[in-house]
Amino acid sequence: MALLLILHIILAFVIPAAALVLWLLNLSSLRREPAAKRFDWVQYLAYLAIVQLASGLLMIWGGLRPREPLHVVYGTLTVVLLHFLGGLKPQSGWFYRTLTNPPPQVGMYLFWGLLVAFLLSGRALMTGLGFL
Repeated sequence: MALLLILHIILAFVIPAAALVLWLLNLSSLRREPAAKRFDWVQYLAYLAIVQLASGLLMIWGGLRPREPLHVVYGTLTVVLLHFLGGLKPQSGWFYRTLTNPPPQVGMYLFWGLLVAFLLSGRALMTGLGFL
């Protein structure tokens, strides 16, 4: 249980920082399409967020409850958002392929989605630390 807690705490600081860095790197995606590698990095960040969510759920199952129930909601929304953003990779992303009428440019969605992911993950961190 202690290892899960340590992993959860480490990822709680890594994920918002990485989301901020990716958002800053994607400032140019408002004017032109980002490289396919950017979507891969978002998908890797989504995998880290999934690991963090799983460790949090295992801790809840083991009896460690978060101070604020919204902590779980913010974390889950972050995971879902990052997973969908990673799937927006043009031509090969799982989410992009399922759209019946995909947008010609997805850079704007990646830019704003990463900003929201940063804000959600930061809010999850603050509620987890006890700051409302």
